[in-house]
Amino acid sequence: MTKHYIYFSLLLFAGFAGCDPEASTEMSRTTSPEIRFSASTYHIETQPEQKTKAIQAGETFPAGTSIGIFGWGHAVNESSPLIPRADLINNKYTTDNETDFLSTSPAHFPLAEDTVIDIYAYYPYIEDISNAVITYRLADQQDIMYATPVLNKGKLNIDPTGEGTYATVPLVFNHALSAITLVLKKADDIAENLQLEKVELVDYPTQATLNLQTQELRPSETDGDYLVSNEAQTITPEKTVLLKDYLVWPGKAATFRFTISGHEYEVTPQQAFLANQQQEYIFTIQAKDISVSAAINPWEQGPSSSGDIGF
Repeated sequence: MTKHYIYFSLLLFAGFAGCDPEASTEMSRTTSPEIRFSASTYHIETQPEQKTKAIQAGETFPAGTSIGIFGWGHAVNESSPLIPRADLINNKYTTDNETDFLSTSPAHFPLAEDTVIDIYAYYPYIEDISNAVITYRLADQQDIMYATPVLNKGKLNIDPTGEGTYATVPLVFNHALSAITLVLKKADDIAENLQLEKVELVDYPTQATLNLQTQELRPSETDGDYLVSNEAQTITPEKTVLLKDYLVWPGKAATFRFTISGHEYEVTPQQAFLANQQQEYIFTIQAKDISVSAAINPWEQGPSSSGDIGF
């Protein structure tokens, strides 16, 4: 018997069922093509000198990376009912060689020709979930990503390659958060010594929930003061990078609270945090106010904006 494999290729941008789900699952494990993933090297951008966790800045995943996969089956040309496959309820796929993503409990395509499957994927993998709704603590600084869904994949639309033993199904991952860089300096005409003691976000969510099927990221319902940094340092006329690529929930313009030399100052830039974008906020302490400018980059290039905020 010829064994068939299905490979998934992953790029960063960033169950299945028959008529009888149980019978279909059992048959697929023995006779239908196995689902696998493949990906090229994924480079993690590490910047320890910038006091930050890494963001995923490359186009592929590194060895040791795990992603989560969900899948639902349905009849051809029908959007419902969606039936989850037991072998694709948060199935963990891991790469050991930066190329192949495998599972210790591999899933299989449906055997029935009138059945297709919808595939959803996310990163980073979390073990204790089952309903395709994932909650992350923002303080953990994980680069949350979801894949653009692969819909209506079935036995008849698998494109064979080589000798027909496997096929490639691409997944494109999207960054769900914004990566901000905070820069602080004082004007040349300020002679006194200024010490930064703490940076917080005011009334800011501490958690975010990702719904895989809608690709929607929601903040926690309860907001509070969110500590960004409590590392003391001297503020000089030279630009000081406080944090590089710090991951935050994308939403309305956030209020920053700076504790400087025992006094608190709140600043609200005009520019909101944007998903899938790198943003740089430069705060300048002047004699009468704080000036802030915001540059925006969608992980590469983008527009910019600026504004003045009272001190």
